[in-house]
Amino acid sequence: MAIVAFNDELAFHGYSYFLTTKGSGIMCTVVQRDKSKYINRFFEKTKRFFVEKFNLNLLITREIGGVGSFSMKNVKKGPTLYAGEAAGLQDFLWGFGTRFAITSGYLAAQSIINNWDYREIIETHFGKRLKAGVVNRYLWEQVLSKNDYSILINFAKLQNKLHSLYNYNLFQRVLYPIAFSKLRIKYPKLKS
Repeated sequence: MAIVAFNDELAFHGYSYFLTTKGSGIMCTVVQRDKSKYINRFFEKTKRFFVEKFNLNLLITREIGGVGSFSMKNVKKGPTLYAGEAAGLQDFLWGFGTRFAITSGYLAAQSIINNWDYREIIETHFGKRLKAGVVNRYLWEQVLSKNDYSILINFAKLQNKLHSLYNYNLFQRVLYPIAFSKLRIKYPKLKS
């Protein structure tokens, strides 16, 4: 089962999710950086919500945390090649980076085996997708500023149907400079 909740009480301008299979699962709350000091409060509300809504019995729990990174800032440092979120390869809209991690790990191995320029390979493979993610995030935050989650849910449905939202389409190329400059104010470590 995979469930996502868009609710400012559970995750301000973010989302909470619960994934489970064969009796094990993961429950997370994702919030904007400016609300991260309240993450424990948001997570407790998220946990109560999912436990009550789905009558969960949490037997063994372990708390973990992390910080996402959304720009290719740490692709290579000296001889060390970074992959996945450590390299800043993560979808700026939804945050999930598993597919990026697997692909970038493979590309790191290939660059070592074939003596390729890893930074160049990563830029070629992920550059447009990351720029599309910046535009998608900008549009998401425009919707969130209106606190109308029905629009957000329709946007999410639309995104699943339109592959071009991650292909850096013409609309995104035109909007990217504006989206980047606006988001750079809020996320100063964001790199183009």
